[in-house]
Amino acid sequence: MKKVYPISKEINQAIIETYEYLQTLPNEKHAKTHQTGRKRVERTIYRPNEKLSFAQGKLLIKLIDRQSNSTSYELVKAFMGPFKAGFYQTFAALFGA
Repeated sequence: MKKVYPISKEINQAIIETYEYLQTLPNEKHAKTHQTGRKRVERTIYRPNEKLSFAQGKLLIKLIDRQSNSTSYELVKAFMGPFKAGFYQTFAALFGA
């Protein structure tokens, strides 16, 4: 918990900031072409120097779901698209996450 909770708070903050930034763009076309916010969220989530166990990963997913009031599938779909969301959902189901 000590290792996962600060990561979940950081990810939640990045999600909020990116969502607010995307809301300032004039239309959906600009939001799709502007990748800076999405890349920031991906870099925050996929921290290469953090080694988490399977149980810590599951706890991280639960904490992010609780803090953001939406499922991880909805978050991935909003930021990375429905294809990646479906892929990650299938991959997680195979491994029991």
